[in-house]
Amino acid sequence: MATSAIQPSAKDSFVTLQFPTTNYGTNVTIALHDHYLSPNRGILNFVIPSDISSASITSANLYLYYYGQDNLNPTGKQVDCYKITRDDWVEAQVTWNIYKTSNNWTAPGGDYVTSDPVGGSTTFPANAGAWMSWAITAIAKDAIDNVARSVNLIVKFTLENITDAGLRSFPYFHSNNYTTDTTLCPKLVIEYTAFQPFRNYYPHILAH
Repeated sequence: MATSAIQPSAKDSFVTLQFPTTNYGTNVTIALHDHYLSPNRGILNFVIPSDISSASITSANLYLYYYGQDNLNPTGKQVDCYKITRDDWVEAQVTWNIYKTSNNWTAPGGDYVTSDPVGGSTTFPANAGAWMSWAITAIAKDAIDNVARSVNLIVKFTLENITDAGLRSFPYFHSNNYTTDTTLCPKLVIEYTAFQPFRNYYPHILAH
């Protein structure tokens, strides 16, 4: 079994309904929010190396480093990761309204699918200062087969309908622009079966 850790993300940002025309592509933070008036969602992209085939993948996991929050501690709140269906979104242009200049999302906040391929979910730990991970094996395989090896992801609270300001959560993850410790930037970790040379399968043939 081999492991490929792709870090940092090729591009990432977050979008917010509160400021629907503002781009955060250079921000050092990916911020989420679950208030109904101003939900925030993270958007990320990774490119899978050419030596990994979809058939060889046994698991693929997105990792984001959760380092702090404002408002209510999000402990136990569920967060989903799904496939973004726009491969050509632009890091320096994407907002809640558009995926690149002069091109609107079909649905403001990001076009994504929850199945085919299926996404992954996780819950916030008790405290900040920890990695969070999402199982996205199906999305990684789909990216290799259908999206030129490009993995496009949206990360969002399952429930974005909090109306009580005292119950809203505003957690932070490091983005690919975080330079203080680049080992804490977003990463995609793929476990796969590496190709075995011919000699490993038929040594008795090669011996003659």
